[in-house]
Amino acid sequence: MKRLGFLIFLTLLLVSFSSTTVLGEGSMLEDINKALKDEVTYYDNHSVNVIDSIETNVPVMENKKETDKNVKVLFVAFKEVRGDIYFWDNSQIYYYDIDNNQIVNSADVLGNEATSEFLKKHENVGEKKLRTGSFLLLMSSIFLLILAPVIIAFFHNGSRSNERIVIYNSKRVPY
Repeated sequence: MKRLGFLIFLTLLLVSFSSTTVLGEGSMLEDINKALKDEVTYYDNHSVNVIDSIETNVPVMENKKETDKNVKVLFVAFKEVRGDIYFWDNSQIYYYDIDNNQIVNSADVLGNEATSEFLKKHENVGEKKLRTGSFLLLMSSIFLLILAPVIIAFFHNGSRSNERIVIYNSKRVPY
């Protein structure tokens, strides 16, 4: 009986710790979602995922003064949708002030060794990738627009007969 009570207590304790972590990350994701809505024109709402992150103490320029802030550096991936047909995967790096619960402008972050290593680790940030289905749709539409008329013209002209007809005195005579 004591074991069962202890196990129930442990599960409740673990659930309470995990929910506080999720709530903290939820507000951070909402702030990033708002920032992406403002920055990216074709952003697919609520498609942001945190791929990698680190927490570090970084010097930040604030009102022309250098202050140290406890910042979480995030490598996020999100989706862009253009015309409900073409889907792009994109990524970006954000700096999130943990103490004030707000996004820090990347131009204000002076950086340190940990952030420079993090940026080197994620060199392909901002690289857009067209998804496979969208790429196939794009290539097939290019094929239809450019090559299909050429193929139709080739087969259409090839179907004529080789017989020449010469008109003499308003009569059709085979050549």
